[in-house]
Amino acid sequence: DEGTLYVSDEAAGFLRAYDLAPSGAATNPRKIAEVPHADGFAVDDDGNLYVSSSNGIVVLKSDGTLRGTIPVPKQPANCTFGGPARKTLFITAQDTLYKIELNVAGKP
Repeated sequence: DEGTLYVSDEAAGFLRAYDLAPSGAATNPRKIAEVPHADGFAVDDDGNLYVSSSNGIVVLKSDGTLRGTIPVPKQPANCTFGGPARKTLFITAQDTLYKIELNVAGKP
């Protein structure tokens, strides 16, 4: 709903979430999860957050609860949804591009 801003504090190893007002002001900062070396983000239509990390793609509920991790052979740097139905998660990792088909569509 574009009402939340997610920010990685890579040095500290955690993610923050901020509520976004219609004016664009960020309020209510909160630490939602510890994720080592968090970098790129993607969000699916159910509100789950996909975060590239040193552990692979960490999948979190919007409140930061861990849903699971998608293992990747090389450390990922970023991820995004694409494909005809937006159910393909594309993952960049060093010199490689991975893709995985999911059951849920991602936000464009």
